[in-house]
Amino acid sequence: MSRRLAFFLMMLGLAALVGACASTTSTIRFSPTPISKDEIATIETEAEKDTDDDVVVDLIPPPRTLPANARERLENEMDKYLGVRYRYGGTGVAGMDCSGFVSRVYADALDVKLPRSSSAQAKVGVAVSKANLKFGDLVFFKIRRNRISHVGIYVGDGNFVHASTKLGVIVSSLSEPYYKRTYATARRLGAF
Repeated sequence: MSRRLAFFLMMLGLAALVGACASTTSTIRFSPTPISKDEIATIETEAEKDTDDDVVVDLIPPPRTLPANARERLENEMDKYLGVRYRYGGTGVAGMDCSGFVSRVYADALDVKLPRSSSAQAKVGVAVSKANLKFGDLVFFKIRRNRISHVGIYVGDGNFVHASTKLGVIVSSLSEPYYKRTYATARRLGAF
């Protein structure tokens, strides 16, 4: 695990112990409290724009063989984007949305091409239960009307990296009430 991501996860764990989170630097941020009503409204609005629900994609037939250093490459790629601001439709350092973040990280780190929307990404790879999540699994959330509209990358210890509408690319915990309530499914793209 990269030192920056390990430090970030450690800080997230410490913050959970004391019951309050704080930024550790000006560029690394994580969700200090459950998502606000404004952020929920933004996500719900974006869910309305997600029109790929009927697209069936199987770009990555299981099991996918990943390079020996796949985990390190994925960690390094996620590190590059921690703190990048949220921008709907964005896929780069100027701003990115959740599915843009996931597709960019997998493409740049492992040359894995994913569909652009979270709902289409939820149809790739193989399903995995929440109890069996492993590093690199994609975790999905249903925000409104029983539709997948948010995605992140699981990094272990109940945490995932994603593009939050309010805080940009951050590490959050699946045990946060908002994510516990909206968690939908997970998909595995390969073994790390």
